[in-house]
Amino acid sequence: MEVVELAAEVREVVGKSGARKCRNTKKVPGIIYGPKMHSIPIVIDEKRLLSLITKGPYKNRQISLSIQKPGKLQKMECFIKEIQFHPISGEPLHIDLYRVPSGKEIRFQVPIRILGTPLGSNKGGELRIFLDKLWISGLYKDLVDAIEVDVSNLEIGNSILVKDLKVPEGLKVEHSPLEVVASVVGATENSGS
Repeated sequence: MEVVELAAEVREVVGKSGARKCRNTKKVPGIIYGPKMHSIPIVIDEKRLLSLITKGPYKNRQISLSIQKPGKLQKMECFIKEIQFHPISGEPLHIDLYRVPSGKEIRFQVPIRILGTPLGSNKGGELRIFLDKLWISGLYKDLVDAIEVDVSNLEIGNSILVKDLKVPEGLKVEHSPLEVVASVVGATENSGS
């Protein structure tokens, strides 16, 4: 997964008035938190953040963050935990970044990306998706943005199970190996007969 460079400044004024001042200057308030650290209130340039989140899925995106503190620059590895958006304008209101503990496993959720059209769909079958996200644990450096599943060889009655997924080395799936990810069901199964 691509690591994105992002710059931030320490936010001196916190609370609603501080957040409002940030937004009025086209900056997005946020917070960095993680194990064995005090949370750090920050601001990020809105334009830079928008360019980052419009490039596809942003949750779990690996970030190399440079934080400008008075008199020094601090770098840390983190990922986007959550972004709050304005319900009408869609503008980012707040960002939560999670600092990655060095050398320790973390737990994160990764989307499953379905590829192809099943062979069974040409014979009246319908693809059913039972699992669209996976809980995975591993080191930050091994983080992926999605797990891809090719369903093109599935006939009616065939399924793909968690154990059939190609998960990159170093990552551990936290689901039952027999859990169904996707299946092609026939017309009789669809109608409930």
